[in-house]
Amino acid sequence: MPHITIKAFPRNLTAEQLENLEKAITQTIIEQLNATPASVSIDYQEYAPENWQQEVVAVEIKPRLEQLLRKPGYDLE
Repeated sequence: MPHITIKAFPRNLTAEQLENLEKAITQTIIEQLNATPASVSIDYQEYAPENWQQEVVAVEIKPRLEQLLRKPGYDLE
């Protein structure tokens, strides 16, 4: 039951862009994790840039830095 959470700065994505993102991620999860479409759920959350460090980096990224599949290339301070 893969559940994916995407956290990003506001992007002002259209409904079509969000649908395309969902389809691309779902297809990748199906292919790479041998999942069924019904088992995949995706959440998309936007954070103001001024809140990113406190609400995402400090809570989500830093505590799991060694377990991340891909580490951010920006300064975590």
